[in-house]
Amino acid sequence: MTCRPPLFGTIFLALVGLASPATAFELGVGLEVGGTGTFAQDAAQRPDGSRPANAGMVAVGGLVEERFDGDAIAFELFEDVQSPFALETGGVSGATYVPVTAGVRTGLLIGPFVPYLGVLFSAAILTQRPAGSEPLSSTIFGVGGTVGVDWVISDLRIGFEMRPLEIIGGIPAAPTQGLTPTTPSAALVLQGLFSIRLTL
Repeated sequence: MTCRPPLFGTIFLALVGLASPATAFELGVGLEVGGTGTFAQDAAQRPDGSRPANAGMVAVGGLVEERFDGDAIAFELFEDVQSPFALETGGVSGATYVPVTAGVRTGLLIGPFVPYLGVLFSAAILTQRPAGSEPLSSTIFGVGGTVGVDWVISDLRIGFEMRPLEIIGGIPAAPTQGLTPTTPSAALVLQGLFSIRLTL
């Protein structure tokens, strides 16, 4: 009797190229640099009366990626850690968070170029709560996407990508003494990143 895999599994394997004997596994490591902009919804008021909603910082990080590329389809998992980004929470300056991100992306192998789309999930760890800010959660979470293109030169990859990420709540800690926090309940994070990665 012939054992056949489930239909969903067959489709998944075909999409990521794992059903092809030409599929190869590669491990890549690299560095990324760019800019991060944050846009708080319902911006909180600072002690001086101003209500800045936006903040920007340079982003520098390290990343690891696991690639399962077929003849025409690229499928990759990736994880990265970046330098802190700032988020306006009503303090004398922005609160800072270190983002840890994991995601999956798929694209087309077009000569030396690989355009791709993906989804990502992020946990950002609070590193500084400025004076004047409401109590903040120690970790916030976000979900978003990525779109970009890689240029493959032998074992080297040079890439550029854009990442929109929505912080899905949990910025203020639980209210104290029955008061409702005035910190933003959500925020949008936008990144533009250049990266250079080496295939091991």
